[in-house]
Amino acid sequence: MEVDIIRLLFVFLGGYFLCLSGSLSQLITNNGIASPSTLGMDGMAVLTIIIAQFAVKMFGFDVSLGTLSFLLFSAFIGILYFATRKTKNAEGNVWQFMEMKKVIILGLAFNLFVGAIFSVIQFLFMSLNFDFPTGIWFGNFKQFQTYWIIFYLVGLFCCAGFVFKHAHQLSLLNLGKSFALGRGTDLTEIQRRSLFLSLFLTGLVICFFGVFSFLGLIFPHILRSMKIFRSHMQWEIFYGPIIAGVILMVFDTFCYNFTFYGAELPVGMTSSIIGAFFLIILVLRQKV
Repeated sequence: MEVDIIRLLFVFLGGYFLCLSGSLSQLITNNGIASPSTLGMDGMAVLTIIIAQFAVKMFGFDVSLGTLSFLLFSAFIGILYFATRKTKNAEGNVWQFMEMKKVIILGLAFNLFVGAIFSVIQFLFMSLNFDFPTGIWFGNFKQFQTYWIIFYLVGLFCCAGFVFKHAHQLSLLNLGKSFALGRGTDLTEIQRRSLFLSLFLTGLVICFFGVFSFLGLIFPHILRSMKIFRSHMQWEIFYGPIIAGVILMVFDTFCYNFTFYGAELPVGMTSSIIGAFFLIILVLRQKV
């Protein structure tokens, strides 16, 4: 059985980022079906890849598609992050970032929008004889450049800083919005930072390796099926992503060594199918 250490490192960190992103999305929205996919984060990253591909073909940038996509994505969320800082509204009160129900609805609507325009953009690319990155919908770790690990280590550093700094506030929020407010938690800011970290981590994975549909939704539910994670929220955000990274490594190792007619199965597709099956089983067991 062959093993590529650098690839395994990317896979582990990819699973780590997707799981943490999903846990944060569900925690701050207080919604068990919230995830980077349902909140529209996947769609934003995919649009960035398409824009980057168009720029490469039109202007001939001598840079990998993954690198350019991630740089554009980072610039976008950086501008958006600073644009949403403590703005005042007409009444002079601190502007509330957004109601979480609106975030979920907007995310779903944006995903529908991306799906609707995807075929149109693909047609335009084909008309201009441009290569269209259809592989983005089937996440896999087959192709990578070693220097990308720098971006992933930056992402890991951001995760560690955020989790250690805000673990207590997230625990209070997990006990209820009113309880967290009563203990002096800046609810608006913790929601804003959590959403942007989730967005950043999602884009970090998708820009380089494509879409891993609904793993951000599935991983947290699998973790909470274990009593130790169900009763300790901090364990979910501290240790849960590590377990998710190992699980994705197992799936990727299988896909890497057992091909179908010589073609490697996309690990994103394979893990999503199996993960969704386990999620159905979990829901049925919980009688939800």
